[in-house]
Amino acid sequence: DLGALVLLSLFLPPLAPQGFTAIHFAAQRGKLACLQVLVEEYNFPVNLPTKNGQTPLHLVIHSDNKTMALPCIRYLIQQGAALTRESSLCGESGLEAGQIR
Repeated sequence: DLGALVLLSLFLPPLAPQGFTAIHFAAQRGKLACLQVLVEEYNFPVNLPTKNGQTPLHLVIHSDNKTMALPCIRYLIQQGAALTRESSLCGESGLEAGQIR
């Protein structure tokens, strides 16, 4: 799992048309260990947007598995993820997306 994400990040361009990279896949799937390696060892920016403006924080917040998402959310925020950056896809910032509705 981790190896596949790292290989994607090193050898493939962002996946068109969405612009997803390894950090987006790790966030979307709630993979904390992958996020840590990508950010700390491969210097992936925590605010890297997709073509729709979704950051890893947006993707992890919208994840179905909240048990795995919470540690990832905490980690991304600790690493400087922008809480107020809006996604053009959903029109919400990370802070707004995380609000209970």
